[in-house]
Amino acid sequence: MSEPVDRELRRQQLSSLMDGEAADAAALCRDWRDDAELRVTWHAYHLIGDVMRSEDLAQPFDRDEAFLQALRRRLADEPVVMAP
Repeated sequence: MSEPVDRELRRQQLSSLMDGEAADAAALCRDWRDDAELRVTWHAYHLIGDVMRSEDLAQPFDRDEAFLQALRRRLADEPVVMAP
């Protein structure tokens, strides 16, 4: 398979995941974690759906990144519980 076909297949799989129909959600989530382009596509698909439902729900891409950065900082500040 060539790279463009792989990308298109991954976009289709991502769309299926959003619809609750993905065959291998765990693998696709790993791909999403490791591939910035796939994360951009994920956001775009959600943005399209949000705007179709309500223009008030449309948010810029960097809002998600800011949320994740804040979440990571808060998690880093959480105490680590050590089991005896």
